[in-house]
Amino acid sequence: MKERLHEQISTELRQVNRNDTTVLIIALIVTVIFFSLAFGFGANAIDTKYQYTSNTSTKSISIFSSVIMFVSLAVIIAINWFSIMTVNKNKAQKVKLAESLAKLYQQENLGGFIDGMSQNTFETRRNIYTAILSIILGASVIIPVASYIIRIAQM
Repeated sequence: MKERLHEQISTELRQVNRNDTTVLIIALIVTVIFFSLAFGFGANAIDTKYQYTSNTSTKSISIFSSVIMFVSLAVIIAINWFSIMTVNKNKAQKVKLAESLAKLYQQENLGGFIDGMSQNTFETRRNIYTAILSIILGASVIIPVASYIIRIAQM
């Protein structure tokens, strides 16, 4: 019975770790896609219309490009916020599972093999995932907005 409980807890821990990794990878892929959209449309936010008859040009802000850029930024923020919240929620589940596993080991007089290292590992992994997501979120928002502002300033 205890072997089965140990196997179930260990399986759930592995599943939660896989979920965190999957959430991170999906967030990265979606962020890269929407970053490309935001950056591309932000860089092309200025429409230049040439009048060949008078050899002049007029520049105006493209509403379509601006809206697409800001919608892409909103999606980037939402996806990364959701990912960070999911990783933080999974941390609590990992701690509960690790504590249950530690209690099981102590009941079997194997408590000396558990030193809290697994909880530190979960905390470190969560911190790394959160840092990665936060850095990518910041860069994915700042770069298109900076490009957009530079293009408008050149107008």
